[in-house]
Amino acid sequence: MKVGVVIGRFQTPYIHTGHKDFIQKVLEKRNDHLVIFIGQSRVQVTTENPLPFNLIKNQLNKFTMGGDVTILPLYDKPTDEAWTESLDSILINLYPNSDITIYGCKDWVSGIKYNSVATMN
Repeated sequence: MKVGVVIGRFQTPYIHTGHKDFIQKVLEKRNDHLVIFIGQSRVQVTTENPLPFNLIKNQLNKFTMGGDVTILPLYDKPTDEAWTESLDSILINLYPNSDITIYGCKDWVSGIKYNSVATMN
């Protein structure tokens, strides 16, 4: 199975055109399934992360309605390595033996060390 992955905080009052265009491009990449991870702080609501997971998830569900999409939280970790290990563990457990591609902009994905990363600008 081909699984596309998008990771973002989506900390805006609504899912804007940039979010929608990016997710739509990933959906068009012929993945069998899309996973959208919503980055989450361990502190529920802060000035940097004012919107709770369920609000963002509901907004994304409205946009992706009808698609084969799973929306999950991805919690902050103390280091990039711990964050990456957490992401790997979730993906490997949910989608063993799958072809997984993480999609992101060039500046963002350059810091990710994963077996399949695609840039989209």
